[in-house]
Amino acid sequence: MASGLPYCSPDAGLAPECCLDACEPGLAWPTPCPPPASKGPHPPWSSLPTDVMGAVCAGLAPRDLCCARLACRAWSASLSRTVASLAPRTPRLQALAARFPALQELDLLDLTGCAGVSCRGLAALGPALGRLRHLRLGSCGAGAAGEADAVLRLLGSACARLTDLDLAGFALTGAGLLALAPLGASLETLGLWNCATVPDAELGALAALPRLADLSLRGWHQLTDAGAEALGALPRLVRLDLRACEQLRGEGLAALAAAGGLHTLDLRRCHALTDAGVAAVGRLASLRSLLLDGCWQVTGPGLAGLAGLRNLERLSLQGCRGVYMPDGGALPGLGACAALQSLSLRLCDRLAGGALGFLASLPDLRSLDLSSCRLLTGEDLGPLAGAAKLTTLRAEHCLGLEGRNALAALGACPALQSLFLCGCRKLDGAALGALRPLRDLRLLSLHGCHGVPGLDAGLDAMLAAGPPSHPCLATLSLQGCDSVSDKGVAALGRLPALRTLHLSDCAGVEGRGFGAWGAAGDDGTAPPLAELHLQNCGAVSDAGAAAVARLASLRELRLKACRALTEQGLASLAAGLSNLTTLSLQNMTLTDGGVRPLARLAKLESLELQFWVTALTVLQELTRLDLLYSWQVTDSVLADLAAMPNLRRLNLTGCHRISRAGRESIAHLLPTDRQELS
Repeated sequence: MASGLPYCSPDAGLAPECCLDACEPGLAWPTPCPPPASKGPHPPWSSLPTDVMGAVCAGLAPRDLCCARLACRAWSASLSRTVASLAPRTPRLQALAARFPALQELDLLDLTGCAGVSCRGLAALGPALGRLRHLRLGSCGAGAAGEADAVLRLLGSACARLTDLDLAGFALTGAGLLALAPLGASLETLGLWNCATVPDAELGALAALPRLADLSLRGWHQLTDAGAEALGALPRLVRLDLRACEQLRGEGLAALAAAGGLHTLDLRRCHALTDAGVAAVGRLASLRSLLLDGCWQVTGPGLAGLAGLRNLERLSLQGCRGVYMPDGGALPGLGACAALQSLSLRLCDRLAGGALGFLASLPDLRSLDLSSCRLLTGEDLGPLAGAAKLTTLRAEHCLGLEGRNALAALGACPALQSLFLCGCRKLDGAALGALRPLRDLRLLSLHGCHGVPGLDAGLDAMLAAGPPSHPCLATLSLQGCDSVSDKGVAALGRLPALRTLHLSDCAGVEGRGFGAWGAAGDDGTAPPLAELHLQNCGAVSDAGAAAVARLASLRELRLKACRALTEQGLASLAAGLSNLTTLSLQNMTLTDGGVRPLARLAKLESLELQFWVTALTVLQELTRLDLLYSWQVTDSVLADLAAMPNLRRLNLTGCHRISRAGRESIAHLLPTDRQELS
């Protein structure tokens, strides 16, 4: 810091309690600045206007907020006045209320010693309770029911402005629900996940909360239709989560039609839901989103009950294995949902024949998931032809898509932007030619299409010479497509917008095909590729690396287990890829001579290896180093690592020769339990 102002630290004469309780455990105090050379006015940054400080505060994560409060006394005082949201780690609630007078949102779900929060503890918040708008208690009240009821009585009497209350896992009783009645004038959102101790007969207490718009009863395994009927007394209910209410058959949901405003209904994993229940849901004409995943008793003919949902925009039937038509006809009811924009039939693995005929009646359909519908054929996709607004199609692991004409219908979907054909192993590469008209296509995934013949020829047909057929295609995955060779890679040079290419596990790719990219494009330039994955491409050679080195725009390159690559190939890459920031060389055996040329990569920030060589210390710009299972790393190496000036993250998982003392010496570089190396 340029200022002579002291940090908020013990050395500055301030108690550690001035730090946010939401701090990460073990956050060290910064070293105090030296005393000012001369007394004078504070620099401008130390006295920001309150409104500016408040705006900054609203966008900071708890850890960053904590660090900001440690900057100086002025910031500590200003931030304390403006902080409105806290997620503390310790239950010192009285101190929080005094320190943060603007507190409006309190999240106690991650609280250490959460079970110790009692009615008395919450009462310590004093007047701050009256200011709270959002409160998450969760399992803080999972103890004795009597104490939990006392907590709810306190909230009902003191939290007059509360709009959002989360009691997930709370030891809830009918008396506790009644205690919330005084919040009827303000409460809009109530989370009661897994509070499955209230009988159906006592759910009528919710009628005292007429402003309730969002209610979650997820995991109420004992909830029946009688309890669902009681929810009809909530006139403003907009969102209702009944996920995993395993005894709910659904007939009682018809009572929700009286309110007329329900937009979102989540019935996932309601295993007892029947076709009669679906018919009851069909009376909720205001529904826009309906989730029925895993409701395996719902059948294809039963979907006729949804015909009245003219406003429905999203429907998910994922895993409803009973959804099919024994007579081979179209699924009923769905064609009447003309506003439908998103539909998932994933894992409805008995769909076949003309079951998708209703798709022709959905003019606004934008997203469709048919993954793992293994009986659907290319002919069955015929109703998709002309789907003018369809932008995303998932047809992963659809093993019924066979032969050269399997994708013919997709060529008539002009708005298609994302197409997932992962695991469609019975396709013929020639089928890709049908995708040539899709000029808006941005993402294409053929991940796991191993054994598919003719992919080189198919890619060449899809990208035939002439005006670019796919000017927007930016992401392409051919991972595991073992029939792709350098001939197919060369054809990809005709994609003018390609930025991410996955070729991992493509055993036939050597890399030489990249050498043709400049000539493949109509303007003589290569695609602006930024990310290239070649993991486990055992054929990648030094000659292939030399071709890759021509891709000057490349920023991320993954060569894990490319064992045919030698030091000569690495030298070529280091000479040509001046913009590279991320490089993976795991499962390769290299020496100092192989690593030393990497020093030419001035922008390299992240390196993944599985070995240690002393030449790594020349990589002065590295901020992230992954030495996963590098058995050569010992305590003596750690001093060299600590001396790397920009290193901020270090992964030493599996480096079993490092002692505990050694790990402690570089603890500031190791990922914590809450941080993943990414």
